Amino acid sequence: MNLTKALQNQSAIQGEPMNIMQLASGDLWAGAEVQLFHLSKRLAHTRNLNLLVVLLNHGQLESELKKYGVEVIVLDESQMSGLSIIKKIYSLAKKFQPDIIHTHRHKENIVGSLVAKLIGKKSVRTAHGVTELSELSGEGFNLRPFITDSMDKITAYLLQKKIIAVSNELKERLSKNYPIKKIEVIENSIDIEYVIKRSNESRDLFIVPDGFNIAFVGRFVPVKRVDLFYAIAKAVLSANSTKPIYFHMLGEGPIKKDIEVKIVADGLQERIHLHGFIENVAPVLAQMELLLFTSDHEGLPMTLLEAMTLQVPVLSRELPSIRSVLCDGSCGYFVGSDIV
Repeated sequence: MNLTKALQNQSAIQGEPMNIMQLASGDLWAGAEVQLFHLSKRLAHTRNLNLLVVLLNHGQLESELKKYGVEVIVLDESQMSGLSIIKKIYSLAKKFQPDIIHTHRHKENIVGSLVAKLIGKKSVRTAHGVTELSELSGEGFNLRPFITDSMDKITAYLLQKKIIAVSNELKERLSKNYPIKKIEVIENSIDIEYVIKRSNESRDLFIVPDGFNIAFVGRFVPVKRVDLFYAIAKAVLSANSTKPIYFHMLGEGPIKKDIEVKIVADGLQERIHLHGFIENVAPVLAQMELLLFTSDHEGLPMTLLEAMTLQVPVLSRELPSIRSVLCDGSCGYFVGSDIV
């Protein structure tokens, strides 16, 4: 059962409309934001449900939600102090009276759970993946991420009713830090018609039409193992230098520069292309012959669901969440378990 259906059923049991407040950063357009978009778009047009989405940044998530008539309020954290944002969220919650405040990511988990406690309502979070502390820290030692991470864990333990994991693999990882009875698995879902429609929009990215195009889509952070993607690309091109094989890396992140330096040093600029962040990845993905996942672990990638919707073959490391979606290899491919 997906989250939309679960909330519908709960609303039907109560016999009166359920109010849901979604609280998210909204600064990125990555897996968590894409899933929140699909969920909110559906909830906004579900009977007996009233939805309010509160974001801390303007951006693509806000734009996409508003296109589909979702009520969105942005409390711009670049313009407001943290205390002002907390006060405003509390004020909004007092007025809207959400039955559930549903939070995403660290800051929102902390603020949303505290506000829910203050107004006597329930709070849940969705864990979209396991965030590495290094992703929060940036370069060098920074005490703030350690404090944020600790507060995030405490609020999950003490203030939030449930932790929603998007895959069984993620549930296992989370169970090392949280009580297993607090964790529920609700897998990501996707609007197939929306993805197909988006895939037919303009395709500005240059793809070699007669080549074999292989893509990486994601953030340039250690857990995604972009270094491994690059190593695979280099090995393939070394062994097949005359065949028209091209690698495309879509995304941004702190270690992108390292990959760029390697590409230039190895003289592979004509075969390995860094395209940066692309707002609508569907038209690009539709042109690929293969989508490659090299991550050490994943929640349940939205890009995986988009690729399957667009009938793009997927090759992945042996990750339980991806193996489940690819039907143990019947719907995709896996690299050998000896790859590191």
